Amino acid sequence: MISAIRPALMALCCGLLLGSLYYLLSPRIETSRKQFETAQLASVHGLENVVLEELQSEHYLILDDGQNPVGQVSGAVTLAGYNGRISAWIATDRLGRILGVRIRTHRETPGLGDKIDRHISNWIDLFSGKSLTDPVTRWQLRRDDGEVDQITGATVTSRAVINMVRESLKASQQEQPR
Repeated sequence: MISAIRPALMALCCGLLLGSLYYLLSPRIETSRKQFETAQLASVHGLENVVLEELQSEHYLILDDGQNPVGQVSGAVTLAGYNGRISAWIATDRLGRILGVRIRTHRETPGLGDKIDRHISNWIDLFSGKSLTDPVTRWQLRRDDGEVDQITGATVTSRAVINMVRESLKASQQEQPR
């Protein structure tokens, strides 16, 4: 009986310790997450001296110094990543060309699929300058007779991001900036 109580008490103590740490650190973690997302949003368009005006949740208008619209930034999400949900910011100019893409959140495999994150690899920059007027084959992996290099060992992740960006462009074409 006593031999069973000792592991139970140890598990209880560990659980309390972990719960307490989570409770104490969760505000810091949330603040860090928000700062990272804000930095990603600010860097996605690659333009200087612009202002982002929020039109609606996860949709911003990019305004120049004279407050003229020069593009837009929209949030995009796919559930088709290797480990599920991938979300991104996608900035486009007034002609529908991609200014930049920044991954906001993902749970892709470290060392493989996480190369969609610009802090780890510049693969995501392959989308800059592309638009829906490019031939359809450009929006596929090279192994599928397209023009986009896949991330080695992360075919599912690569396809998911390509499709997410393409679908976001289609949606943003219907929502042109004012």
